[in-house]
Amino acid sequence: MINEVKGRCIVQTLTQYLEQEKGKTMSSISDLSLSNVTKVSAGYGHAVAISDGKLYTWGLNDEYQLGNGNTVNVTSPAQIGTDTDWEDVACGTKHTICKKTDGTIYAFGRNMESQCGVTGSSSVTTPTACSGVTGTVNKIAASTHYSMYLNTDSDVYGVGDNVKRTIKSSTDTVTAWVQITDYTGADIIAAGPQLSACYQQGVGVKIRGYYSNSFQYFNEENGTIRYSLAV
Repeated sequence: MINEVKGRCIVQTLTQYLEQEKGKTMSSISDLSLSNVTKVSAGYGHAVAISDGKLYTWGLNDEYQLGNGNTVNVTSPAQIGTDTDWEDVACGTKHTICKKTDGTIYAFGRNMESQCGVTGSSSVTTPTACSGVTGTVNKIAASTHYSMYLNTDSDVYGVGDNVKRTIKSSTDTVTAWVQITDYTGADIIAAGPQLSACYQQGVGVKIRGYYSNSFQYFNEENGTIRYSLAV
């Protein structure tokens, strides 16, 4: 009954929002002169896209989250550097992490919580290679003020804000990449404001974070909790 009530409220709110937005013009990637876009991600007020292996950013830039070396907002996609081997991108609230085709990762933007995975905690003004990365990176994820990566050995690492215990069981800030041992063997990773998650074929979806104050994983067949370990 609670879920049904919540569902109706969500639908009603969305319907009202769409009614209010009728007639307003929204920009699409094509409107912004980008084609062959293979990846796109967005943070609190900035967006990043990869087109033909090139990296483009635009939007809010108060903490260098556009990676162009300044803090001036940008209203349309602008290429960052000249490299043409960018493959993946993930945005946190005000930071960005990117992966190249060779499995190396770079970050820029807010770094007060060490979410960029580079030495120090100062803002990172341009794409900078992440330090202390283990192995070849296969997938990346970011949310709020932390980042994650999955390497080709199926090991998962995280760095940054850990107040919600999305990375490890203690310490509010993780200042260097650390392995999330709960997620060993993962095939897919995801980062959210209060939960991090991974999926492992044959096991299911594992989650950890603030929602339940525990590490839990869900049965692949029916979504029920198989076990939980306090963090």
